Amino acid sequence: MQKRFAALLSLFAFSYNFPAQANPLSDVDSVTIQHWHQAYRFPKAGWINLHVEGEPYDMGLQQGHLLAPEIVNYIKALAAFYNPKNPEDTWQVKRTLVKSLFLKGFTSDQLEEMNGIAQGANDTGARFHDHRLDVVDIALLNLTNELESLDGALAATSNGVENNAAGHRLQGRAARGPIRCDAFAAVGPATKDGKIVFGHITMFDLLPGNFYNVWIDEKPTHGHRFVMQTTPGGIQSGMDYSINDAGILISETTVNQTSFDVTGIPLASRIRTAQQYATTVDEAAKMLTEKNNGLSTAEWILADVKHNEIALLSMGTHQSKLYRSSKKEWIEGAEGFYWSNNNTKDEAIRLETIADLDGRPSASAALEPDNRDALWLAMYQKNKGHIDENFAKQMLTTPRIVLSSSIDAKYTTTDLAGHLASWATYGPSVGSVRYPSADDLQNYDQTKPLISNPWVTLSSLPDGKDVLQAKLLAVDLHNPDGHELAGMGDDANDPETQPAWHGTLLPEKDSDIWLTTAFANYERIVALENTLKAQSGGKLSEEDKNRIAIKLFLYRSRYEAAARIHGDVALNNTKATLWDDKWYDIVAGKGVLALYHLREQIGEPAFSSLMDEFGREHAGKKVSTAQFEQFIAKNTKQDYRDFFAQWLTTAEIPKSDDSLEKGTPFTVFTFDGEPEDSMIVYGTKTDQTANAEAARVLQEALHRRKHNIWIPIKSDQDVTEDEIAHHHLVLVGRPASNLIAERYKTQFPVKFATQSFELGKQTYAHPNSAIVVTGDNPLNKRYSLVEIAGLSALSTLTASQSLSTGDFWNAPIVLLANQHSEQDFIPGSF
Repeated sequence: MQKRFAALLSLFAFSYNFPAQANPLSDVDSVTIQHWHQAYRFPKAGWINLHVEGEPYDMGLQQGHLLAPEIVNYIKALAAFYNPKNPEDTWQVKRTLVKSLFLKGFTSDQLEEMNGIAQGANDTGARFHDHRLDVVDIALLNLTNELESLDGALAATSNGVENNAAGHRLQGRAARGPIRCDAFAAVGPATKDGKIVFGHITMFDLLPGNFYNVWIDEKPTHGHRFVMQTTPGGIQSGMDYSINDAGILISETTVNQTSFDVTGIPLASRIRTAQQYATTVDEAAKMLTEKNNGLSTAEWILADVKHNEIALLSMGTHQSKLYRSSKKEWIEGAEGFYWSNNNTKDEAIRLETIADLDGRPSASAALEPDNRDALWLAMYQKNKGHIDENFAKQMLTTPRIVLSSSIDAKYTTTDLAGHLASWATYGPSVGSVRYPSADDLQNYDQTKPLISNPWVTLSSLPDGKDVLQAKLLAVDLHNPDGHELAGMGDDANDPETQPAWHGTLLPEKDSDIWLTTAFANYERIVALENTLKAQSGGKLSEEDKNRIAIKLFLYRSRYEAAARIHGDVALNNTKATLWDDKWYDIVAGKGVLALYHLREQIGEPAFSSLMDEFGREHAGKKVSTAQFEQFIAKNTKQDYRDFFAQWLTTAEIPKSDDSLEKGTPFTVFTFDGEPEDSMIVYGTKTDQTANAEAARVLQEALHRRKHNIWIPIKSDQDVTEDEIAHHHLVLVGRPASNLIAERYKTQFPVKFATQSFELGKQTYAHPNSAIVVTGDNPLNKRYSLVEIAGLSALSTLTASQSLSTGDFWNAPIVLLANQHSEQDFIPGSF
């Protein structure tokens, strides 16, 4: 056995040192804090941190108002998880089951809290298939684990027909419990200081796991204050992981399912009672075992930091066994150490998984070890007497322990638990990205990748009255005082248009190509403007104006970007050639800008009328610039010689106060035209796993999409000054997570804070929001600087995935705000 783990043990030569954070709000961007009465929430490294306080109904109301969007989305996700083909009807069936078997098992305070959650969510417009939420919906959220274990429990429950042919399938081998969670606790002779070290990993399916990121600090009027990992709408920790201010720590791992006692109390109620009211290991064990309904059978790891005691509670439906450090009840001689990983250590409880011992033989009487058992024991043996935070971090990041279904990892110590604090990471703790499977993508459209986030401290939070109230609510955040949940808008597609003018022109000479191309290209823009005006009563909205500006900006970008590469050329000096393509970008771009400014001088509708007349007269014919200039002068009776001289005979375009011509000429995709001269640089300050993965995803997509060229990737620590100066740089990660983005953040028309940004007069602070913005490379304006800045690890990856599809072409700014459709901007248009 020792040889088997020799290679694994060698991995643990490193150590970690993460001191507790004194102020849990010290590194929180104040713009991200949302308040409702005494409660508030804010994001932190993938977690939703929530503080509630008061009477049961008030705490529920606070959670409902603040987590309404997440509660609705979690209900939708669970309904689809139960039955992707008919989620609404399946949810109703589950509701009936809850009302029939479980609801009466909750205490009056628990029902009040769940009722408050439903009411708070309803107040802000939460609906599931147009139905208001009620206490049954919230109870169902809290009973998810039990409902999922019900089939296994019925298979282990004697029903009187075990010996009939139809009953054979209900007995024999016990229903295998899901592989969910790892947990451990160490104390006394096992630990470095003799105090407690305590850790847990959640493992589950990806769709529900997308919602296992809520860290609640509950300060109830009665009982103990406690913190827990839970889900939106949770009144208990279904993971399970909780700490109360009496010093009681609770976690568990599921095991083979035992029988169902219909007269018992739901686990969701019993564990909430233990979280809130237990003051000793004995009390916690009693609250968990008394009137047990048997569902979601588990081994519980318990700890009491005030009495320096740990325990393992192996619990079936009617049988239970409590191993206690105070009685030196060790397993496999592991003094000061308990661990659990989904198998039942007690024989009496294993026998409860069999419906009829006289029936078909079952192998469940014997302990079935897991290879994780051996690793836990081997690591215990190696570190006995030295177990500390480093051991916890090492074990909770070990691939053999952290299975591919992992969701998170958390650990605490006696000292940390005294502050209701833990170190935690949301996402695979091995530093990877868990992508949806093919079945996930086919069945569950809500499933998102799960990304390894940085380790952070989570703890109890200051009371609501002590937290500064934000004066500005970011536009992408849910309004807890609102009466309607924000919905995702539809992308604005260009409408069908009627021609603004007619006629295809042919250039007489190379110097006339600007006219024939601009005549066609600018017509599409004017036609769109005319259609948008017609749709809005003759006046363009601000959104419409921006759409037109974006269309025009493409041509400015084509011209100026090419001029920086090729050198600018006067339109009269155009030389068409197949040896180069940048001359055409200069001609096409500058030509549209020339007609745009000519239209500004002539005015509508006269300009379009003149263009139509000229086009019809010369359709299919070769024309010269001189003919067009004479035609304009004759029909307007105005002298435009200076105008045409400025636009045709000089290289640079005339200076203008137009916002269209301010700021960088680059779009977010200019670099795609020169992949050999581009480089992707990912951030390492924070969100390193997500940033590196986003860079890889973007690189592969760009390679596959068009050029068959691999754009190189470097970290922000490895890229050189020479590489910066001679490449289009695509920076992955906001300035708070990317060193190069931090250095050059003033190059962008966006103001970045640690977890928010301002665009114009609007602030965006939701973790799901992102922005892709372009500026000039500060070391060489020949190249662009593109910033992919998500406000979380996930949103950075999502933005990179969106960018890699090639959907963004025209704009230097692409906003991907939470609950908003994609919006494109140019500097000065907001």
